[in-house]
Amino acid sequence: MPGRPLDPSLPVKTVLVLEDHAPMAEALKEELGARGCHVVVADTVAEAKEAYAGQGWDIVVADFDVPDGNGCEFLDWCSGFDGHAPTLTILFTGLSRDAEVAAMRYPPGISMLKDRLPELIDLVAAQ
Repeated sequence: MPGRPLDPSLPVKTVLVLEDHAPMAEALKEELGARGCHVVVADTVAEAKEAYAGQGWDIVVADFDVPDGNGCEFLDWCSGFDGHAPTLTILFTGLSRDAEVAAMRYPPGISMLKDRLPELIDLVAAQ
């Protein structure tokens, strides 16, 4: 999927990705970076919290299941953080559609399955 050329007149979107599966994390970083986003990847909740507290983020994409917690809890933490709240949060899961529905009980904003990666990239880039 080719990236769009950067338009220097537009502000850069900041995207924090919590994803422990390295190939998926790299795909998100590469594709969103090619579309003009500044992307930081964390593979644990602890790393994501450290990165989140360090600056404001426009968009947060969180994997449902990571080694030291889950994306729902991280997104809950983000919503209670004193500081810049992201304009969009996305819970991204490789689990069954039942898990996707269950994840909607949390307030992540949008929930998507990992097999919809191109749609996720388009959604983030369009924000």
